[in-house]
Amino acid sequence: GNSCSSSSGGAAGGGGLRSEGFEKIFCFLRNDSESLKSGKDIEFVMDTFARLPRRIPAKEGNKILEQYLSVEGGKNIRRLFLAARTALEEPEPPLFERLLSQLNEQALSKQSRRNLANALYALRKMNIERKIRPEIRMRSLEQFIAAGKEYPPSESSEDEDDYGKEQN
Repeated sequence: GNSCSSSSGGAAGGGGLRSEGFEKIFCFLRNDSESLKSGKDIEFVMDTFARLPRRIPAKEGNKILEQYLSVEGGKNIRRLFLAARTALEEPEPPLFERLLSQLNEQALSKQSRRNLANALYALRKMNIERKIRPEIRMRSLEQFIAAGKEYPPSESSEDEDDYGKEQN
């Protein structure tokens, strides 16, 4: 069925309410994630989980990533990559490969340079870098280098990547 009634038994060790809350969220992601209409909604879910003690289980994570891939425009793929580093239990390489391909299509700019740098870094952090097809990774590196030549990093830190701002 499609019901999300609270599971009997609860979590051992007293995490009852909190655990039940997570189960409700996972149930929502499993059954009603279609109601997350925009890229921003899905980025928000990922961002939220990046800050929580529980990670999104593989099945639910794959479902919302599939959905995200089908959203046209209005996406901040870089934000999704950064959140995914800690939000997902099991990042699925083929899905991230498709996301990276979408980033590879962006016009060169300061923003695309930063997007690609952060995406490649996130893939390494998730330990799936080597599971991405080499030609797609190479294309990202080529785009990153081209963007760096055309839009070199400025002296000011306002343009620098976000590695330092987040605990790694």
